[in-house]
Amino acid sequence: MAHFSSLLRWSLLPLLLAPLAAYSQETWTQDFESINPANPYNYTKSGSGQSFSTANGAGYVAGGTGSYGAHNNTGTGPVVANLDFTPATFNADGSTYFAFRLAVFETNGNGGLNVTQGSVQVNIGYNGGALVPTLRIAGTASEPTWPFSATGTATVTVNTTSPTLTTFNAIAGSGGYSTVRVNFGSAIFRARVQLVLSAPDKTDVVIDNVIMSSAGPLPVELTSFKGYSQTSGVWLQWATASERSCERFEVQRKGEGADFTTIGRVAGHGTTATSNTYAFADSRPLTGTAYYRLRQVDTDGRSSFSPVVAVRWKQEGIAAIYPNPTTGLVLLQPTAAPQRFRVFNAQGQTLLSGETSRQLDLSALPAGSYLLELKDGASSSVQRVLRQ
Repeated sequence: MAHFSSLLRWSLLPLLLAPLAAYSQETWTQDFESINPANPYNYTKSGSGQSFSTANGAGYVAGGTGSYGAHNNTGTGPVVANLDFTPATFNADGSTYFAFRLAVFETNGNGGLNVTQGSVQVNIGYNGGALVPTLRIAGTASEPTWPFSATGTATVTVNTTSPTLTTFNAIAGSGGYSTVRVNFGSAIFRARVQLVLSAPDKTDVVIDNVIMSSAGPLPVELTSFKGYSQTSGVWLQWATASERSCERFEVQRKGEGADFTTIGRVAGHGTTATSNTYAFADSRPLTGTAYYRLRQVDTDGRSSFSPVVAVRWKQEGIAAIYPNPTTGLVLLQPTAAPQRFRVFNAQGQTLLSGETSRQLDLSALPAGSYLLELKDGASSSVQRVLRQ
């Protein structure tokens, strides 16, 4: 922590960032309503899908007022709708699953999920890999239809990144597969899901209540990740609220147009429910803007990445204050226009602020160590000052 006694020039960075992995006991949901839930399971769509509502019929939603699917009111071939959901990262403890509700309706009195055109397929990319066909509801010669109130469940458990496709032949009526579910075993810690809905002639294939649910605790909950540009290099600091099987943090850096490379490692605290702070000094920084991230590695080799912070570093020095330590009055390098200043403590609380061009009186402050921030246009510098 001695590095903070140096003169600092810092970039504007967020103080609170998202966790490295999914929240504990988290459920992402997508109900296709006009108002998103508190934790939406976001998706992008392609193909010829459309939204449905109770206006299409009371049975067209599993709950609420909206649903989504493939609508085919013609006899000219299948209508296909694709949904690609945001990748989800979670603790690999076998507690996570993906599920959705499914119904099939005929639109002109003679449709259904037939053999040649009708199907619902779940493709999943495991642990960052390519999409793999995982579960399929296949049409049959009887062209079945079924409502959301049907009681059938199509379930598969996956514990490998290259599973064999499991196919369920569609069943009509009350036994229809109205719930589709994929359970993830302990070998899976990240899943990217794609749904492919193929509606045959004169048939609607409708889904609702899509969820990804993880009941496992966080590997690491990262509460902050900050970077500061100093005359001696770049200072990185981060904090965790809890850790589980955390072996180390790898500090990675990249310049404009380059790839991330690891420039250092910091040991983790294993498993702990208490908060911890970490720091790393990049003593040979890149000139200009560099991007930093953390790769958190568990004891079993699994890893996840932090958000990225950008830090701009210049080799030039910045003006010092004098005297430092001081009994009250400090002199600044004269500037053509007044500089805005702020004096704050280690907790970030502002104690003094205003404008000055030549000197600053700290005599009102009790003896101690403080941080002085000076702003001159777009430039900002921070340095430590000791009040005796």
